[in-house]
Amino acid sequence: MQSTSKGFTLIELLVSLSVLAIVVSIAAPSFKQQIKNNKSITLVDEFVSALNFARVEAVKRAHRVSLCPSADGISCAGNDDWSKGWIAFVDLADSDEDVPPKLDLVKHPILRYWKMGTAGTQVTLPAAEKIFAEEKVKSGVELTVPAVTAINFIRFTSLGTLAQVSNNSSITFFVNVDGCSGFNKGVVMVGVAGLISTAYVDCI
Repeated sequence: MQSTSKGFTLIELLVSLSVLAIVVSIAAPSFKQQIKNNKSITLVDEFVSALNFARVEAVKRAHRVSLCPSADGISCAGNDDWSKGWIAFVDLADSDEDVPPKLDLVKHPILRYWKMGTAGTQVTLPAAEKIFAEEKVKSGVELTVPAVTAINFIRFTSLGTLAQVSNNSSITFFVNVDGCSGFNKGVVMVGVAGLISTAYVDCI
């Protein structure tokens, strides 16, 4: 009895590889975009977590606690570039409105350091009022973001309220990763009472 072997012919293999190449070329851009969107949402969550941590620590310690951008994890960068990370620390400022914040690593080591390694990290303050139309907001409700006077840190008082530095009664950050799409850009708002809220708007 004659036996026959089963398998792919060369032509069948080449056709299969061609189909696979086409599928991959179609799916790859979409997959890369999804990765960017996920990174953007993760960044928003990390930043909100940092703000909440600083606020809770301020209440727990009955002392001012601030959050500022930091590239080395032990000092404030002195600018508004939050892309490399940020630190939470006990702020020894003489008053709630005192500028700049004061660190003393001998008396109070850094409470926590968030190091950012994602390329394209964006954590910025709105220099001018910005209005997002309802179709640009995930909730479907028009959103008005007030301008924020330039600051390079955010301070919580011992009561957990927002210290009104540079005449800002509230502070709003835009948080996202470059190249995200859809409703994956966070608008993180800190109110005068220290409460933190997040809205999501179109990345474009």
